[in-house]
Amino acid sequence: MKTLPLIISVKAKNWRGTDPESGGADAEFQMVKPQVRARDNDSCRFCGFRSPKGGYYMQVHHRNDDHSDNRPDNLVTTCMHCHAVHHIGFWGQDRGAGREASIIYLPEISQAHLSHLCRTILVARRYCEKVVADPKEMEDRKQSARQIAESAEVLMDRFRSREALAEARLGSSDPVDLANALLKLNDEDYERRIESLSPYRLLLLGPHCKERGTDMMPQIVDDWLGPGGPYGNIKPAVWKNLVQNLHQH
Repeated sequence: MKTLPLIISVKAKNWRGTDPESGGADAEFQMVKPQVRARDNDSCRFCGFRSPKGGYYMQVHHRNDDHSDNRPDNLVTTCMHCHAVHHIGFWGQDRGAGREASIIYLPEISQAHLSHLCRTILVARRYCEKVVADPKEMEDRKQSARQIAESAEVLMDRFRSREALAEARLGSSDPVDLANALLKLNDEDYERRIESLSPYRLLLLGPHCKERGTDMMPQIVDDWLGPGGPYGNIKPAVWKNLVQNLHQH
């Protein structure tokens, strides 16, 4: 299935949170979501990531931004990383676990590929935490896990260094600032963002609180690493390749 384009966005024509008639539409949405995920084979239509377990990480997006329009052809399955690109203002907030995202200048890597790399970083971090904390693990495996995590942090630092380029060109790397600027545009100028923002990416930094409070990402990544998860069957040899892949970016 062909992937859909990812464009930094903020506007919603009719959002459930501000729509007084949202009750019925939201109930309808909850009913149709499992059907949409099944149709899309539990795969993100923007980057292709597949997670059969679903859970909170695999979401459903309204293509026309109208959250009352729950027709199946207006709904697509999306991973949380790609869905965030459509709602950058939401991800610029601190809900208790620190800043969750930033805007970076990164024309050489697509937004969809960045989603994959950010997931890899999260998995490397969590894998290291779990291996190092396990008293039954051998020291050589713990050392390997630390090396993987260190490579992941180097890559994240490289990405975050591009915040300065976004600040120099846009005036800010804060998604909230960019969201507020986009909200002030008329429809014609808003559509032009497709070209003007093409070199910029939304970088998810790691933590995410659904509401103010507990970071959800450790549990999400544990599900990926667990039985039946997309990273559940990764062997040590594959982790070495993962490290090499991280060093290439």
